Amino acid sequence: MAKKILSFEEYSKKVDAPDVSEETKDEEIVTTEVEDEEIEDEEIEDEEIEDEEIEDEEDESDDEDEEDEEDESDDEDEEDEEDESEDEDDEDGEDEDETPRSVAEMLKEVYEAAHNEAKSYEGDDYQEHTVESYMKEMAALNAGMMAEMYEASCNEVKEEEMTVEMYEAACNSMKEAYAKKMDEMMEAYSSDSNLDSEKDI
Repeated sequence: MAKKILSFEEYSKKVDAPDVSEETKDEEIVTTEVEDEEIEDEEIEDEEIEDEEIEDEEDESDDEDEEDEEDESDDEDEEDEEDESEDEDDEDGEDEDETPRSVAEMLKEVYEAAHNEAKSYEGDDYQEHTVESYMKEMAALNAGMMAEMYEASCNEVKEEEMTVEMYEAACNSMKEAYAKKMDEMMEAYSSDSNLDSEKDI
């Protein structure tokens, strides 16, 4: 069958007319690309929503952990305060139960300390440091402290002013009491040593 020869006008119309099949193909491609992009956008949005939910859950769990830690620290602080109050109550109870110690009891502790000091005084490198010299210095120290204590006590307790005669009389009485006690100790020591020598014989 012979083809019809087209005029220039007919040919130009045919060329200028758009091909419907190609246009539909292009539209289908475009629509599929748009649908794919929409699907990808929805998936991205879903992933972002899931990430936000996970982050929110993690934040909530962190907040709960922090609240638990704060509660635990508050409980520990309350327990520490209760322990301190109980310790204070115990100390107060001990102070109330304990009776004040007498000076004689405290002097016994001083005696033990002086005893140890006398031994170390004898044991150092100086030849003049002996137990005898230590006791002499300690006796002089005690005598001076006793005289000062008498003067201070009289000034606080007695209404009348202490005279020289009163001070001398008190010092002489203390000196006599000290000398008397030393004499008793010497007699007791000599009698004990005599008994020991007789036993040896």
